[in-house]
Amino acid sequence: MPHGFFRRESNVPAAVGLVLCLAVFTSCTVRNDGLETSGDALSGLGGAAGESPIDEMPSPVAGATQPPPEMDAATGGTGGRNEGGASSGGAAGGAAGSVAGNGGTMVPGGSGGTMVPGGSSGSSCAQSLTACGSGGTCVDTASNALHCGACGRACAQDRRCSQGACACPQEKTDCGGRCVDLTSDPQNCGECGSPCQASQVCSRGVCESNCEAGQNLCGASCVNLMVNSTHCGTCGRTCAQDRICNGGNCVCNGQSECNGSCVDLQKSNSNCGVCGRTCPSGAACNGGQCRCSAEGHEICNGACVDTRSNGAHCGTCGRTCGTGQICSNGTCQVSCGGSQKNCGGVCRNVSTDSSNCGQCGEACKPGFQCQSGTCRSTCPSPNFCGGACIDPSTNANHCGVCDRACATSQACIQGACVLVCPAGQAPCQGACSTIGSDRKNCGACNEHCRGNQSCISGQCVDNR
Repeated sequence: MPHGFFRRESNVPAAVGLVLCLAVFTSCTVRNDGLETSGDALSGLGGAAGESPIDEMPSPVAGATQPPPEMDAATGGTGGRNEGGASSGGAAGGAAGSVAGNGGTMVPGGSGGTMVPGGSSGSSCAQSLTACGSGGTCVDTASNALHCGACGRACAQDRRCSQGACACPQEKTDCGGRCVDLTSDPQNCGECGSPCQASQVCSRGVCESNCEAGQNLCGASCVNLMVNSTHCGTCGRTCAQDRICNGGNCVCNGQSECNGSCVDLQKSNSNCGVCGRTCPSGAACNGGQCRCSAEGHEICNGACVDTRSNGAHCGTCGRTCGTGQICSNGTCQVSCGGSQKNCGGVCRNVSTDSSNCGQCGEACKPGFQCQSGTCRSTCPSPNFCGGACIDPSTNANHCGVCDRACATSQACIQGACVLVCPAGQAPCQGACSTIGSDRKNCGACNEHCRGNQSCISGQCVDNR
């Protein structure tokens, strides 16, 4: 089996030299200031507990990494997996490999973030959330590692999203583009660029010969397996971005676990208040309650409806308007179509109704008719007098012509003022006369009785 050597310069990471060597030889040894590291020996890195963990090695590519495909689009995902290859493979695969386990995953580290497909509109989100991804998942870009600061901007695996920026977790420090734990990293023990000797381990930021009580040796790092997110419960088990190590288990950090994902029950549209409660279309989760985004809308029977106009939910859910009614401004009202209006509970055609012309209660004057919602005169000239339509052949105030008024004792007959006498009287010489007893108009006008005659029952009778 061909074997090669590679002398590592101070500025060339061992893993990079190993990869270059393996490109030519099957088995390699990297020389580093007199120390030899076998390629076959390094092939198990990231595998068995007790060997140097992957996060203590420089990444093959500094910077961002694509997020694991099995991660949830909104939360950054859960579960562990091998990113670089099986731990029993060659040096190149082993150096990038990882140990899966219980809510943890290991991928090559780095700094900053990378853009992944994201950004979507059309999904209702609470005010502090943004719709990202093809499904329009509502996420908090201030803390979501896959959409940090903007949709699709993913943080590297060793970083968290804090206030919309990718940064190292609180317990780690950025050393040359990598997030490292200065209390346990043998290459950066206590401070960046301060390596321990080959025979030493890094314990609480100090190079020692052995780990202190209560700590475990993982590679050359002394860690507390109960709280260390890179070695949670066992060496090499790294918690996912949305989790922390608590009691040796990777658990959600300040959120709730729903179907293997860490979610904020106060804001998650698919887990609003409790796991599995999905907000309907047009609604967003706010304070653990699904609320419709549009003004005047309420959730009725699992859907957002406009209670101002919905006949089945008028004013409030379940209030149904009766037959012939419509919902208007949240109130059931009589339904009048076309040019009709509800006038006192009755549909009136305000285009033609002279009692409700143009609007309810607007009545036309006599001689006027409602046409197209306007009162128009129907009186032919010259019968229109004094703002009203009259008959000049009979109207005592406009007899024959406008403003010709007949006397009190007269009547308008065929357009002329005619004296009208009560029963038993007759018009004689312009005055009413009782022709049954009037000696000057006895029985008829101008019939005079002679001498001492009297008019009795319309007859001139001699007096004896």
